[in-house]
Amino acid sequence: MTVIPDPEPDWRPALSYQGGNSNPVRQRSMFDRAGRHYREIAILRLELQQLAHRLRLHVEAGFDELGEIEAAFFAIGDLEFLAYRYRADHGVLVDLHRGADLEAAEALDRLLSVLGVDRGVIAALVQPDGSWETMD
Repeated sequence: MTVIPDPEPDWRPALSYQGGNSNPVRQRSMFDRAGRHYREIAILRLELQQLAHRLRLHVEAGFDELGEIEAAFFAIGDLEFLAYRYRADHGVLVDLHRGADLEAAEALDRLLSVLGVDRGVIAALVQPDGSWETMD
């Protein structure tokens, strides 16, 4: 087996680019690559494990440039969702696949119905202009 040398002493971790990092490599995550096909629609007042337990989903651990993340990709009929949370955050961010034929509000209602909860679980919604509206 070939032995390769250790990293160069001035190379910092490849997880993100920071000026002055002479490491020629920048690591990419599966979450980051797949997540680009989704758009944020809401934050739910739930724990990701609760959602995963109800829907019998497997939660994957990963990372992106903002840090460690837990995520589950799933579909309800023809609607594809991504539910995730950063390890330091509370609540679940919910994204909808950009190719969905249904409006975000209708897709979210479908998800809430399958979860068996009402709209009171919504902490924030993305508005058509891309801004967030916090729910009381």
